Amino acid sequence: RRWRAAQQGGMSTVPVIIRSLDERRTALYSLAENVARSDLNPMDLARGYQRVVKEQGFSQTELAEAIGQNIKTVNRILQLLKLPETIQELIERSALTAKHGELLLGLSSAQQLEWAHRAAGQQW
Repeated sequence: RRWRAAQQGGMSTVPVIIRSLDERRTALYSLAENVARSDLNPMDLARGYQRVVKEQGFSQTELAEAIGQNIKTVNRILQLLKLPETIQELIERSALTAKHGELLLGLSSAQQLEWAHRAAGQQW
């Protein structure tokens, strides 16, 4: 990706830093780069966070520190994975925001679905 961008910008060389990293650190660097991308939706972030926590054994605190996020922010994003799949899809499609999802977490499953569809339908 960077090489193509450099070529399009007329550069013939690209400065790089080569690091020898273990699998855990590689996963963190990859996630940190993806977090910096503006086109990721909250559900993509949540799944990425969860993958690093589960597969690489990082605590949520370690993850937050590594990607430069507040622990509360990381926890809020991860909580979105507790929502029903249909609501997660609404968040992915930007029919609902992460904030909508956070508010829905305090409701029963039936209420979550009812209010999610109501909010998405009326573009609250």
